[in-house]
Amino acid sequence: MRRLIYIERLFNRFGDLLGWLSSILFILLLANVVYDVVMRYAFNDVSIAFQEMEWHLE
Repeated sequence: MRRLIYIERLFNRFGDLLGWLSSILFILLLANVVYDVVMRYAFNDVSIAFQEMEWHLE
């Protein structure tokens, strides 16, 4: 029984880690898209590097 509880805790920690990681990546993607949109429409400047980063973060 203790082994099952230990395995359950491992799965919970792994799920928490994946949730934390996906949250951080989502925030980075959101900031990247906002920056790209502002630069494109406000300053008429396009950054190819940021567009590539958007593609890789998706």
